[in-house]
Amino acid sequence: MRHFKNLKSLSLLVVIVFILSLMFIFPDGGAEAQDIAVERIFGADRFETAVEISKEGWTNSDTVILARSDDFPDALAGTPLAYQEDAPILLTPTESLSTTTRTEIERLDVDKAIILGGTAAVSDTVEIELLAMGLEVERIGGDNRYETASLIAEYLPETEQAIIAYGGNFPDALAIGPYAAQNGYPILLTRTDSIPSATEEILTGINNTIIVGGTAVIDNTVFEQAPNPTRIAGDDRFDTASKIVTQLDLPVDKAYVATGMNFADALTGSALAAKNNASMLLVRQNAVPSSTKDLIEEKGIINFIILGGTGAVSDKVELQLKDEEVVIEPGEMILHFIDVGQGDSILIETACDSYVLIDGGPSGAGDDLVAYLNVLGIDRLDKVIATHEHADHVGGLVSVYESPIEVGTTYGSKYEHDTITAANFRSLAEEHSVYKTANAFDSLNLNCEYTEMSFIHPYDGASGDIHYMNLVLNVEFNEFSALITGDAETESESAMIDNASEYLPSDILKVGHHGSRTSTSQ
Repeated sequence: MRHFKNLKSLSLLVVIVFILSLMFIFPDGGAEAQDIAVERIFGADRFETAVEISKEGWTNSDTVILARSDDFPDALAGTPLAYQEDAPILLTPTESLSTTTRTEIERLDVDKAIILGGTAAVSDTVEIELLAMGLEVERIGGDNRYETASLIAEYLPETEQAIIAYGGNFPDALAIGPYAAQNGYPILLTRTDSIPSATEEILTGINNTIIVGGTAVIDNTVFEQAPNPTRIAGDDRFDTASKIVTQLDLPVDKAYVATGMNFADALTGSALAAKNNASMLLVRQNAVPSSTKDLIEEKGIINFIILGGTGAVSDKVELQLKDEEVVIEPGEMILHFIDVGQGDSILIETACDSYVLIDGGPSGAGDDLVAYLNVLGIDRLDKVIATHEHADHVGGLVSVYESPIEVGTTYGSKYEHDTITAANFRSLAEEHSVYKTANAFDSLNLNCEYTEMSFIHPYDGASGDIHYMNLVLNVEFNEFSALITGDAETESESAMIDNASEYLPSDILKVGHHGSRTSTSQ
């Protein structure tokens, strides 16, 4: 560990080191490694991966389904529609059609494009571009994700059974998508504790329902209101995906494998999995979860198709699927909790020598913060996160942007604070880095082995005061986890308990709002 002797003006409050020791994962005596086939369908980004998936399944198509590329809500229920239309699912930015997607539409010789979501998800500009290509364009979009899912259901043949999935996250809906598609069952969306009116309307004609997910995402109030419900739930998203396969006795001749930490590859791949009568499994970026391993062994699955590049599903996962020996080199993650006085500043050093800075304390600590980074020899921060725009969190970041230190990407809250300090922070962040606002379940995509960082609050569509809209980051390194809460308070805590409970058990908790009396209900 490093030692610091001459930095008097800024003290290191505490350094926590996660150490991953040398570990071997050996073949477990299952199928012979040479009998196991693992393929990968991928592109340089989610657009290209969607195109490669399309090419794998369709030489041509009358119809294409278009979904927003950077958010999941409107597309969650789209797999049964894609299967009915025998259409691939492609992705588009909100504002304009990507060149990659346009080229694939031309290759497919498409006659019709179906857009999922309203104009806030996929703009009128995209629709105009499609019309200019000579396509018939149809839009299925309600006022919210629940209405959109219900409108998609109306395009499907009448059925007595439906799937009910949690609308605030993507894994459960996408994991059951191929099964729902092949059986013509609509995927309807619900809140944790109440069924939206749009979903209720469709359920009036339904006799049986499958509830996907545990009580943390869909509680018993919803379960008891659903027609003749059956629940499929695991300990987490990976286990739920495995339980879907076992409880529904799904085909296992072939399994598609996607990251459970982001929606794009599982979404576009679900249409291909349905077309090829295959199941969908979810994995971590750098490891096959134990529940997934157990399923693979129990069912004797030996044919896998990984969806996405190594940034989504690493080579280590591929080796584990092949039942080959995996060697994990020693590494460590270091969390620096930096004393900036009244405020927050946390630096994360990953095992891949990438750096993430979360908040920068007040303006008066900015120069000392830069000096501390200089002592560590850091000339580039891969990610900077401003949990919210109060001065005791972003004031010091101004000095970072004004220093020679390079910044890759800055993530900020959607709540813009009306102060000079906040405006100065945003201006410099946009000038000196790629600036993005973040939602729950957005990933930092560090491409670092055994390291995953993603936001778990606030949720898409959430609104509230500056503390409620504060970003909360979940950090995972091998078997360890940390929860970095910024100034989150009891309302945010309740929302995370309702919507992201699987992330909350943590080895390290940075207490919300400096440990104030409003920071926790516990």
